[in-house]
Amino acid sequence: MNRREEAEGIVKLVLCDALAVDEEDITPDARLGPDLGADSLDYLDIRLQLEQRTRAVISSEDNPFAQLALYIAGSEHLRGGIYTEAGMERLHKEMKPFYDGLTEDQRARLDDTREHAYFAQEVNVRGLIGYVESLLERRDEPRPAATVSSR
Repeated sequence: MNRREEAEGIVKLVLCDALAVDEEDITPDARLGPDLGADSLDYLDIRLQLEQRTRAVISSEDNPFAQLALYIAGSEHLRGGIYTEAGMERLHKEMKPFYDGLTEDQRARLDDTREHAYFAQEVNVRGLIGYVESLLERRDEPRPAATVSSR
């Protein structure tokens, strides 16, 4: 099984469990909130299950679900529900799998309007699969051998 297939399997298991949806409801374009019914508590459950199933640690800074649900209004990244230039840079970098999961038209609208609410509602299964692939890549990266200090 390749990494993409593994990610798809993990996403289906997690979403079926966390959201109590049928596997056939989990299509690449299904949006986590509007289509599958995810809310902020579900995002926490999804995060915890992804950590368990991928054996990856999702730090607070690296937690896309917190960024979706709790983006701080008035921060340097978001003002009045609109992403600032710094916010768009952060979104393109830290939320890349979710951004890339959008259709070309959705990305164009987001880049034009910069509306956080629009992005949060359009996050879909395709983006989540891409995110899980990135977790699996990190998990599979070779780790440097431990060195012993000779003092």
